[in-house]
This record gives sequence, C-alpha cells and structure tokens, in this order.
Amino acid sequence: MNIRQNIKDAYVSFERMGSNRFALWTSMGLYTLLLLVCTYFHEAWWDEYHAWNIVYHKSFWELIAFMRYEGHFCLWHLLLYPLVKWFGMDWHALNVVSVPLMLLAAWLLLFRLRFSFTGKLLILFSAPFAFYFPIVARCYALIPPILVGIAILHQRQTSPFLYCFLVGLLAHSHAYIEGLVAILWCLFVYDHVWFIRRIDPVRAKRNACAASLTVLMVLLALAQVAAGFFDVAHGHEPIGLGKDTPYVWLNRFYLGYNLYIFDALHHNVWHYLPRIDFMLTLTSYVAVVILTYKAISTSSSGWLRPTLLLFCGIAWQVLFAINIYGMHYQRIALPFFVLVLMMLMYCGEPRQLKYTLSCLALLWLLGTHSQRSNMEQFLTPFAARTDATFASQIHKNVPHDEPLFIEPSITNVLPHAVANEWQRYNMNVKRQIEEGQISKCFLVLPASEELLVPEHCEAALIYKDKNYALYKLVNIVVR
Repeated sequence: MNIRQNIKDAYVSFERMGSNRFALWTSMGLYTLLLLVCTYFHEAWWDEYHAWNIVYHKSFWELIAFMRYEGHFCLWHLLLYPLVKWFGMDWHALNVVSVPLMLLAAWLLLFRLRFSFTGKLLILFSAPFAFYFPIVARCYALIPPILVGIAILHQRQTSPFLYCFLVGLLAHSHAYIEGLVAILWCLFVYDHVWFIRRIDPVRAKRNACAASLTVLMVLLALAQVAAGFFDVAHGHEPIGLGKDTPYVWLNRFYLGYNLYIFDALHHNVWHYLPRIDFMLTLTSYVAVVILTYKAISTSSSGWLRPTLLLFCGIAWQVLFAINIYGMHYQRIALPFFVLVLMMLMYCGEPRQLKYTLSCLALLWLLGTHSQRSNMEQFLTPFAARTDATFASQIHKNVPHDEPLFIEPSITNVLPHAVANEWQRYNMNVKRQIEEGQISKCFLVLPASEELLVPEHCEAALIYKDKNYALYKLVNIVVR
C-alpha cells in the first residue's frame, strides 16, 4: 500500500512540474537538441528528395500543374519553393522546413495546451514526433502543428474563423487526413451552427461563414489533383502515368472491392504494423482499444463526439490504405495522431487521465521499435555502405548534364549521392522516351528487376552489382 501511495505521490509531484516554466523550457531544449543531432546524421531518402527535385526543376505554375501526377497537395512544395529557388538551397532545405514546423508543434504542445505534463512528454518524445515527421522531412511535418493548434482552439472555444482555417489547412497536408477534416468540420457545424441556430442566430450565421471557409479550402486542395480524374473521365491516361497517380487510384475501385479488400488489408496495412513479437503487439493494441474505450466512456463531452472523431479519422485512413496508398513508412503514425487529437480534445480531465496516459504510454512503447529500426544511418554512415561503391560508379559514368532516373523502390542511399540530377523513373520517363522528347538517359533499377526496353530504343548495361543495375538508354528515333 505504501509503494502505491509513493508512486502516486511521485506522479503528482512530477505533474506539478508542468506549471514550472523551467521544466517546460528544459523539455523544449532537450527536444530541440534531439532534432538537431538526428538531423545532422540524417541521410535523406527517395521520398524526401522527390519533393525537393520537383521544386528544383519546375517553375511556380509548372509546380502547381504537376500536382495532378502527385496525388499530394502543393503546400509542402510551396514552403520549399523560396528556399530552393530564391536561396539556392540543396536538399537540406527539407529539414529547414520540417524541423521548425515540429518545434512550433512542440512549443504549442508544452506552453499553450491544457493537458497532463506526463502526456505531453509521451507525445513529444514519441517516434512520430521525434523522428518520423521532423527528421524524415516530408509533407507529414505539416500535420502536428495544425492538429495541436486545433486542439488548443477547441479547448478555448474561441476564434471560430481561425479554427475553421486550421481545419481547412489540414486538408492541404495529406490525403490520408481528409476523413479527419470531414468529421472535424461536421462536429463544428453541429455544435456551433445547427445547435445554436435558434438560441443565437447571429453567432450561428457567423460560424456558418467560418465553416464555409473550410469548404473553400478543401475544394482548393482537391482542385490540385482533380485534373488527373478528368483525364480518366475522358478516357485518357494522364501523361507520366505512375503507380501513385489518380488514374490508378480510380481503377483500383473497379477490381472487385469485396474480393480485393482482404488481400489489400494484409499487404497494405497489417504487414507494416510495427511489431517486436506478433502476439505481444496484438495484445498491446487490444489494450490500447480497451484503454481508449475507458477514456471515452468517462468523457464529460459524452461518448459520441470522441468516438465519431476516432472512427471517421482512422476508418478513412484504413480504406485509403486498402484502395489507394499503403499504410507504411510515416503513414503508420497517422492513426496515432488521430488518437492523440481525440484525447487532447476530449480526454484530458482528471478522471480519464489514468486511461489516457496508459494508452499513450503503450503507444510510445510500440513506436520505439519502429524508431529503432530507422537508426541504421547513425550506426552505419553512407560512406561505409556497399551502396557507396555503386554511387561512385554513377558519378564516374553519368555526365552531369545527362538525365538520371532512379526507380522509386530504391528509397534511400542513391538519391542522397546524386540529389541534383535524379528524377522519378516511372512518372514520365517512359512516355517522354516513347514520344521522342528525350534522346538519351541513364536508368538505375534494382538488380533483380528486368529492364523493359521501349520500342525504338536500345539499352546498354553500364554497371551492375548485387543490389542495383545502371543502364544507358538511347532513343533511336527522335521526333
């Protein structure tokens, strides 16, 4: 009994540190130091370089138009644009954007959000917050600061226009988040427009105008990728067809949804869930569900709103993973952020706190395995890897003025070695070669993959090792 009381007293004392600004600034300083150290050792990989490469090679309007092939929205690229185009920054511009965004999220979390100090630290030093989003610099870094801002405004129940602006801005971060955007908008409309329409009609109309701002921002986001769907509607494949284009997304729904869903669920969702041992992980996720249920059931806001937020946010992501874009790499952390947002908005009261903190602690432990699996770059620098030999062959055999295209499954080291030259292979190269737009290029493919040479072209193998193969592709007929 004394041990239990001692633990409780220690927890209460630790929680009181949350009101101590020195403790908050110390936490902020440790988080900042962690990000700086990780960024220093980080070797950017394929998906990171891809956004930088698009900004580097395209003008402003070409960048906007190119989103029809991306499936992503241009907000991340626009943040990179001035650094790359005006200041001539190399790939380090990626972390120059991602790290300040995550530091902003950390500052809002620590200093502006009403929540348990223990819970704040569990979120702050989780794998998504400490590695996946700030260090692996992609558009996902936009999500945490916006979500924390939404949670703060929800707690304060002020600034409906700013709240709706942030919800609309969230739609521009990643398509995986659109389900969360939709349910946040619906809850706002019900609580602040429909529910008060007779009690305070003036305020209801003002809030309706704020809600319309979210709708306009969502439409603006969808307009960036809508052209890809119009191409399909008119029976044309968009130029530069690749595995991630809206054309392929739409056609996946024609594959027999009820038959396809089971295989896709296994390969695109469960296969990538972080795990040390399957049964241990399964037990942990069941515990997360139970603790989440307990936290929701004791919420003073009722169970319906947090349940809808959690269900709609995660269900959209699972369906998106099944039919469009697999839930792996950083996307595996997105359900974690939906759960965290729900807890920040609805489950921060004392009577729910033991369930909320236990749930966050379990998720933190599950995430450490995923983070540890990404620490190879700290233990084995690029120069010490066998891939460095292949990269030296690229520099030796490929002139700097010739286009070099690296197949997307090669995700990490080679783009780091040839960042200024590489472009995405399956996006538009095949069509450009077939239409005679380029007369010669170099291709890097996995060694196990067979090169399918387009008609009217010749291919020569330049160098090959156990991992990769470098080809020179020459277009015989140039139109």
